[in-house]
Amino acid sequence: MKKFWNVFRWFLLAYFVYAVVKSPDQAADIVKTLFNLLADAAKSIFAVFDQILGRG
Repeated sequence: MKKFWNVFRWFLLAYFVYAVVKSPDQAADIVKTLFNLLADAAKSIFAVFDQILGRG
């Protein structure tokens, strides 16, 4: 089973490299969108804790 996951990881890495080479603009947009989602989630979590602690 460990060998399967090792091969699967290499396959995923190769696919991501292919996707970036094939369409770098679209890959950059996807990464930018993911980082924006993570940033918004972090801001929301901080806003919740600020409200809980009475700082907001």
